[in-house]
Amino acid sequence: MARRQSDSPTVPIAQLAVLLVAGMAAAPVLRGVLFVAVVTILCILTFAIIFALIVRTRRNPFSPTPVVRHRVSNPLQSAPPPTERSSHPLPESVPPAPKPATKPIERVRALDWFQFEKFTAALFAECGFEVQRFGGANPDGGIDLIVKFDGKTYGVQCKHWKAWKIGVKEIREFVGALKDRGLDRGIFVTLHSYTSEAKALASRNQIELADTDEISRMLDTARCDQNPRLLAILDDTRKLCPKCEAEMNLRTTRKGLYAGKQFWGCSNYPRCKFTMQLEPNPITPPVPDPDETPHTRHCVPKPHPDIRYMPKATSPSGAWQFR
Repeated sequence: MARRQSDSPTVPIAQLAVLLVAGMAAAPVLRGVLFVAVVTILCILTFAIIFALIVRTRRNPFSPTPVVRHRVSNPLQSAPPPTERSSHPLPESVPPAPKPATKPIERVRALDWFQFEKFTAALFAECGFEVQRFGGANPDGGIDLIVKFDGKTYGVQCKHWKAWKIGVKEIREFVGALKDRGLDRGIFVTLHSYTSEAKALASRNQIELADTDEISRMLDTARCDQNPRLLAILDDTRKLCPKCEAEMNLRTTRKGLYAGKQFWGCSNYPRCKFTMQLEPNPITPPVPDPDETPHTRHCVPKPHPDIRYMPKATSPSGAWQFR
């Protein structure tokens, strides 16, 4: 029985190797071709190993991440947000503290005397009074307003005094003005206060006194901060003529002793020739009334340097004499 040929692949490979060795020994050309083939295979294997190492290095998570720099083509374009380096946020800018709002009574004190009369009329109207306004630079007989409330009629005198108290003289003149108008009641309004004698005289003649505190209470009642009628007067920066209520313009004197000085002139000139000083003269203190208690100091006069005063030694009364 014939022996079966083995199916192992080593036999053909061995036979091929024997043939190649026999061919290289017999033919030198085949030897050179085989050398070139072996070198080519080695080069291919080397490049394959290098490529595999590069791919493995890129897939390694522990390798350092290359830094990518952003290139901005437009300088006005915003750069990418920076990486947060600290967990503590940057301090925000502190907004400026709001300025304290000016109190309504202070704004009323900043008005001139004619605006104060107009504002007082509007304030009485917002507090529920029926108001009839006179005043201004026209003759009014000492009554600036006539107001009605709860069936009673009052004459009102507005005194734009901010530095001096109202004394007996002003109250007495107001009592006379009320009698001339046939009124039995009155209200005196000022931006300061009253002397004790003036309060006593007003109480005897049914005159109610309104000072800074009373005006402040009326401003709260009328809600001055939210009242458009009152705010319109307080916010009006124009200078109005007390005679015709037209707007006044700033003018300059051309001739005379006061040439070059500025003053307020009515825009209705020459129909209205009323003028006002640009800087009014300082308010002089009122003339004291003889019925009021004088507030004076008793001062010792300074002795004359050439005269000596001494009491008589023999006089029991201690009279003074010159020596």
